[in-house]
Amino acid sequence: MKRESLGLKDKMTKFFIIITQLISCCLFCAALMAQQIDGASFAYDLPLSTAPHKVEFASDEAYFFDEDKTIVLKGRVKLDELEQGNILVRTITAKELYINLASDMIVAPYDIIINQNGTVIRGGSGKINYLKNEGYINNGRIEAKNIIFRGKSIKFGKGHFVYKKASITTCDREPPHYKIKASRLDLIPGKRFVAYNTFFYLGKVPIFYFPILYKPLGKGTPFSSSFFPGYDKRNGVYLKSNYMYRFDKYTKGKLFLDYFSRKGFGVGGEYDYHNRARNISNLSVYRIKEYGSSHDRLGLNGGYWHFFNPGNSGVSYYSQSFFKWLSDPDFNNDFFRSNPFAVSPNKQANIAFTRQTARTVTRVSAASRYERNATSNSFQKTYESAPKINFNIMPSKFKKLPFLHSFSGNFESSKNSGVSYYQKRGNANWTMSNNFRLSDRVTLYPAAFLDESVVLSTASQAASWIGRYGTNLNLRYDRIFGSFDLKYSYRRRLQSNKFKSDDLSADRGEEIKTVGYEIFLRPNYNMYFRSAADYDLRDYFSKSALRRVSPITAEFYFTGKNLFSFYAQNIYSPCAGNQSMVSQIHMGTDKNYIGFGLANYKTSKDTYIFNNTVGFKPPGSSWRLESVFRYQLAKKNGLLLKDISFFEKTFILYKDFHDFRTMWKFTRRPNVNEFFFLVNLKINSKIEKKSDKSDAYWYPWRKENQIRD
Repeated sequence: MKRESLGLKDKMTKFFIIITQLISCCLFCAALMAQQIDGASFAYDLPLSTAPHKVEFASDEAYFFDEDKTIVLKGRVKLDELEQGNILVRTITAKELYINLASDMIVAPYDIIINQNGTVIRGGSGKINYLKNEGYINNGRIEAKNIIFRGKSIKFGKGHFVYKKASITTCDREPPHYKIKASRLDLIPGKRFVAYNTFFYLGKVPIFYFPILYKPLGKGTPFSSSFFPGYDKRNGVYLKSNYMYRFDKYTKGKLFLDYFSRKGFGVGGEYDYHNRARNISNLSVYRIKEYGSSHDRLGLNGGYWHFFNPGNSGVSYYSQSFFKWLSDPDFNNDFFRSNPFAVSPNKQANIAFTRQTARTVTRVSAASRYERNATSNSFQKTYESAPKINFNIMPSKFKKLPFLHSFSGNFESSKNSGVSYYQKRGNANWTMSNNFRLSDRVTLYPAAFLDESVVLSTASQAASWIGRYGTNLNLRYDRIFGSFDLKYSYRRRLQSNKFKSDDLSADRGEEIKTVGYEIFLRPNYNMYFRSAADYDLRDYFSKSALRRVSPITAEFYFTGKNLFSFYAQNIYSPCAGNQSMVSQIHMGTDKNYIGFGLANYKTSKDTYIFNNTVGFKPPGSSWRLESVFRYQLAKKNGLLLKDISFFEKTFILYKDFHDFRTMWKFTRRPNVNEFFFLVNLKINSKIEKKSDKSDAYWYPWRKENQIRD
């Protein structure tokens, strides 16, 4: 067959071609061709295809070679691949393209740009099988979100790209300020990438090597990793690494691998399951064997809540538990200082099983608690209960009596601090109560109760039971801006093992006999005031009237415009003076703010504890500052500056650079000097997501996106 060509010189003509799988011969250029032959003009009209896969193209020049079924497109080439229903698969633009209809291949010998499902691929040359939807690009570049991926060669299929000799960066400069080189990279745009044998470069200088790097690129991605270098006086220079994997919408796991230059290697992890309708569980463990030590230091904590029969509206069965186990009282304070609760030097465990109906609650539990020994760095048991049974009947009416009746009882086998034997003891309480509306604004709440405590006989003591009875009255006056309560409480104790008043005791059997008040005022939504106190009426109490008055509590809260808030609480005893005072002022936004707190307690009347917080970010600036100062003023010879002593100083500087964000944290506390440095590449910019319900349940002090304490 004679080789022929179709072309156009000196004019631009638009060609359209539709390629089908159903016809073995080609359907080539649908074009207007103007070529003068002996004064005549010819045109080629081709039928449209109905095949499921086709391409449409436009170019400055088009040539068709019949013997090898090849179309050559030159000059401003644009080619669209479409599937059934004219769904666009990809768009290719290039200076020159070769389309081989026999092998279903598109070849670009020079620069090529491919737009595939919103992902733009640029390369020096490439080859694509348009039916199999796969190919490769040489010297390619892909931009996904804010990340630039380059590769010596890129092999791609449907939504999957494999790089050889790859580099990753978010820097749009040439050459980039930094890059991560990898021998191989797997990329799924919008989901994740995995890079192998990675080197981090600043400019042309290699900084560190890491065998594998994984990064999620979209919402709901299952895996993330982070690294936190720092320094503190005790542990030395450290590097904490965290790896989190989300197995499904309910379950996630975390792995912690840490290195401390002065103490050694630490390893730990967390497991979380959060299905609010059925089960909420958490387990956290951390272990380190410090240099020069013969034993491990270990921390273990967690718990669960489990609902056994969801969907049953009649009777519910559920169980819950919480535990915190430490090898020594200082473990959390040495390695998890950001946790305000975990630093407490105690360990504890409890477990309970509950049966609940519309009227009753039955609970069986066991618990233990250990606290720091005052003379040694170890734990001593202060309480143990195994088991304890609680039973409660909800308030309900009995026949036609005008009162609500409720019952609560418990029985346990327990051992307290300083007692070498278990005590079997129980308690039961029956209460009658109701409310009577005396007017539109006045309501009376009367209640009367009988209470019985029993201790069964053991080898160390005889059995005994003690009864109590009493009443509670509350008269409330309600207004739209608040309420006023006038209260009366009385509780009397009987003799041990007898139905007689315990008149021979020092208090004559009167444990409580008080009259008191409580005021709650809320004139509008942004402020309230509360005050409460009691007056002791017991007959044996021969003290003065002022000594009969309980400490008076006063509390005030106000929040105003410009994010201003003020809180103050004071507890004052008329006979013993001020017991405690706490106040806090906060004003500003989450970036620009100032806070001031003041506290004083009875145990150290001449010592005032101050707390100052400041946040500052200049408008349009790439940095912001946070600071925390906690200090005390011990009043000795007046209020002198020399009497001020700081027990915590913290500075946190946030600075954004062109390619990354940094955080610099300096903390100084007694026996703690810590420096913490975090570099967060823009490649790791946080993806907007909902708050983690599991962390909010088990670790409420953690900030958003904080992986660990």
